[in-house]
Amino acid sequence: MNSRLLCRLYAVVLLASSCTSQQTIQRKYLAALDHQRSGRTLAATELWMELIQHYPRIAGPRTNMAIAEFERGRTEQANRLLRQELRLNDSVFAARYALGVVQYRTKKWGPTEHTARRLLIDHPSSPEANFLLAYTKYKQGATYADVQVPLQVVLKHALSPDLQSRAYHLMGIAQLRDGQLLSGLQSIQRATELRRDAIATYNLAVAHVAAGDLLKADKALDAAEDLDSNAYQIPLLRAHIAVHRRQLDSARRYLTEALRRQPKRTAATLAISATIMLHSSAYEDARDTWRQVTRMNPNQAAYWTNLGLASLHCDDITGSLSAFKKAHALAPDGRLEHTIRQLQAMSDD
Repeated sequence: MNSRLLCRLYAVVLLASSCTSQQTIQRKYLAALDHQRSGRTLAATELWMELIQHYPRIAGPRTNMAIAEFERGRTEQANRLLRQELRLNDSVFAARYALGVVQYRTKKWGPTEHTARRLLIDHPSSPEANFLLAYTKYKQGATYADVQVPLQVVLKHALSPDLQSRAYHLMGIAQLRDGQLLSGLQSIQRATELRRDAIATYNLAVAHVAAGDLLKADKALDAAEDLDSNAYQIPLLRAHIAVHRRQLDSARRYLTEALRRQPKRTAATLAISATIMLHSSAYEDARDTWRQVTRMNPNQAAYWTNLGLASLHCDDITGSLSAFKKAHALAPDGRLEHTIRQLQAMSDD
């Protein structure tokens, strides 16, 4: 959550308010902001509570206390405070925006989209509200066309290079997901030029891999590693690249490093492991592992395709045919359709 933005917005609201104890309120308010910005959450919370108790009608303390509560992992308390603030003044931008971010961070996509749209009724040019809407729609599987319009508003009105970078990054990954490889690559490149960010730089490497430029992918991963030396996704992608180069020993080493950083087995780590097995002719192990992968993530066509290949190497025609059909249903492909017809004919014989 962008707590600095919210604190700045509420500092303005406070200074514009009129009350008999304005000097006292300002002093405590600014002290609370200083605590919150410096990570002294408990000290900030005490001052917010004092302000809420003695000056219940002023805008700001509840929202900033909600941010502090959310940062402490107390989501329900944060939601309660934000709703109290909105009952006092339904038009306060920062409170509604904070509510939307809390909803987004807790993966409540429908409520988040509703909150973002409510914000845009009164603030149609708000880059923050438009970005929240675009990101929420992307997380719900929307196409690039669905997120393009709010992102264009962000890029037109955002003054912060940080927010502009985030918009270009989101635009790029949405384009990549829709198969717009060149546009996606250019958008993510622009994001990395505006802001040094490990995630955007990592996704730039992903885009280079998709474009077949493994040398540029290596350079992007080096840059991402400099920015975040603990991200397990970086050695995992290096393992994927090593498999492409048929450097299976290197791929195993990178996979081991990825699992050291993130011991929990995910569909992505199991997929790399299964791919190495497949290229090492350990077909039965590969088939068993691809089965685990498809159980964990049944909506990825490439996983079903690889399960089909591994099953075919095990002379499991029925299992291979079933896997290829599921892959084709998720991502129709002419070559896959031809393979299915051939296997169907073999199965009928």
